[in-house]
Amino acid sequence: MLPTACLVLALRVATLLVVVVVASSQQSRAKPSQSIRERQVANHSGRWSADAINKVVHAALIYAWGAGTLFGFCQYGLLSEVEGWSGSLKVGVDMVLSLFTSVGMLGAGWLGSHQSRRAPIVLAGSCSSAALLLLVGSNPQSVIVLILAGAILGLGLGTSALAFPLAEAAAPPAQTALVVAFVNTAGTLMGALMIMLSGVFLQVSTPGNTTLMVLTYGSLALLGIILAVLLQINTIKRSA
Repeated sequence: MLPTACLVLALRVATLLVVVVVASSQQSRAKPSQSIRERQVANHSGRWSADAINKVVHAALIYAWGAGTLFGFCQYGLLSEVEGWSGSLKVGVDMVLSLFTSVGMLGAGWLGSHQSRRAPIVLAGSCSSAALLLLVGSNPQSVIVLILAGAILGLGLGTSALAFPLAEAAAPPAQTALVVAFVNTAGTLMGALMIMLSGVFLQVSTPGNTTLMVLTYGSLALLGIILAVLLQINTIKRSA
């Protein structure tokens, strides 16, 4: 299982890099002159403005929501241990979740090449993730439902990859590497924190008791929805 896990992790990193590169290149080709003018007006000094800092922090929180939920949920490891899933079901849901998270990242990167689409995509992803977490936490008996839930959850969490182009668009020139590192670090730290919490939940939860999981990851899902709504509101204000 270790080589498989390493391969899945490597594919995720490669997928994320592809999403960032494709989304950035498509956006620059779509509106090159407008992009240049906007950067000249907003970032002519090359300094960080308060608005740029807020946008980058907002993007980092979006990625922290996605990464924290995905890695903290331990690829369904927490719930599967609490519910006593079979080994084959664990592997099946794990692989479906991993594959569809990659598909979600690619789809979000493609659809999110236009800036106006990014907020609705993240909002849809956060809402679907919250709904599927509650569905799985309600202890469904159908294996098909669990596999489908893993697929939709992966698609929803994959939209958090849009945090990278969102942060890059808000940063001053020549700061792309810095904002990408900041956003990635936020997601990594949040994922590590949620993994530790998951370990605690496994120790204190009795089989079949998903109360702590639902409360914790439900709160994280609510955070994702709030961040997506705020992003949508800010997008509407800028377009108006």
